[in-house]
Amino acid sequence: MSNPIGYQASLTTTNPSILKAIQLSNPNTISRLEEFYNKSSRLENEYKADALTFIEDTLRIQSGGETKRDLTLLLLGLGFKKANVSKMIEATRFTLQLEREKSDAAGWVKSLPVSTQYVLSSCEDKTFQQVWANESEWGEKPITKSQVEALKSKHEAKSFPRETPTNASAKTDQLSTLLKARDLVKDFPELVVAIDKVINETT
Repeated sequence: MSNPIGYQASLTTTNPSILKAIQLSNPNTISRLEEFYNKSSRLENEYKADALTFIEDTLRIQSGGETKRDLTLLLLGLGFKKANVSKMIEATRFTLQLEREKSDAAGWVKSLPVSTQYVLSSCEDKTFQQVWANESEWGEKPITKSQVEALKSKHEAKSFPRETPTNASAKTDQLSTLLKARDLVKDFPELVVAIDKVINETT
């Protein structure tokens, strides 16, 4: 549902309270929030390649243990969006795995956009092989994220979240790690604010 005063998609919402606030707010306030969104998105796109290089360098050194979690906290603290951080890390882990396995598909996958790499990383082996052999003609053709998603939906069984008694424990561990990270960067207010935001989303 579009907001009633025609601002861009970044402030689009179906929440009635927020819609009402948009109507009542000073147009200059809404305009500045739009400006912030657009500027931060442009900055993130501009520096995404550097983030990917750093992620790759880090995962080449150590890909297990708490490395992914620590990388996530660092990039969130730098201002990258949570969804983008997850995609960049998982896509990079996948391309490095293909390299370690000396897969013929490694170079082709690395040439694709991060969003497509990310969807490929979540595919079952049979789906990935079909994309690689048939859809890309052994890497001769590019493939889009939507094509991979369609094949994944067609060939893979729907998976549903499983409730597990370890969920509460995992959440506690995550909160503990966030609090430790917050303490480490206490002299950097901007990082503290970013980590506090993640903590609030977690609890």
